Amino acid sequence: MKNKVINIGVLDDDESKITHLKGRFMHNYTNEDFHDNELEFTSKLLEQYNSYSFEFTVLELNKHTSSNSIISEINQNNIDCLIIDYKLNSFASTPLTNGVILSKKILENFYKFPLFILTSYEEELNQKEVFSPIHIIDYIAFLRSKSYSLIIISKIIETVKAYNKDKIEIENTLKNLLNIPPEKRTSEIDSKILELDSQLERRICGKSAIPYKTKKELSSNKLDQLLNILESIVKKCDNNGK
Repeated sequence: MKNKVINIGVLDDDESKITHLKGRFMHNYTNEDFHDNELEFTSKLLEQYNSYSFEFTVLELNKHTSSNSIISEINQNNIDCLIIDYKLNSFASTPLTNGVILSKKILENFYKFPLFILTSYEEELNQKEVFSPIHIIDYIAFLRSKSYSLIIISKIIETVKAYNKDKIEIENTLKNLLNIPPEKRTSEIDSKILELDSQLERRICGKSAIPYKTKKELSSNKLDQLLNILESIVKKCDNNGK
């Protein structure tokens, strides 16, 4: 039973590609879709796939779209991961042209956010861009090969799971460090607290509410005051996201 939902944001100027992309995710794969020699690795992927369902949020792409507006939409729509077309202005008038450049800008604000580049020009992308291949989706292969599309869908599931797991681990580590009495905390512990807090801020708000350099310069005896300020900022971000 599919009881876990992943909200996938899609940014593409070609509506037909978005429709085809959705269709692949909604295909309802079974063992009958694969050859006998593929079943050894697809069976495990199918087990994971069948426990998830997918929702899609198509982000606006027009002459007003910017990296800041994309970041706002990610926050407002509680998007779990984002698929961005490599070439964004083939059919739409937009100042955004390159999905890789946009992805890098998003990652400057969102700590380790799950991003995938969709392209029909994989060879060109690999030659021109410095970007991890695990984040690339070959659009043609995704449409034509069910085994490839299932692998990509499974990779998206795993990436979102890892992102959420990492967030929980950061929260737990931060909680444990804050439970250490102030008189027993070293400067290294305080520094780690501020670093982890910055990471959480960038997950919640899309940016660090207080520059890390400023936090680092604050003395440890002001840490409690700082954390109270950060707590109010986090609450504000949560309220804005509802």
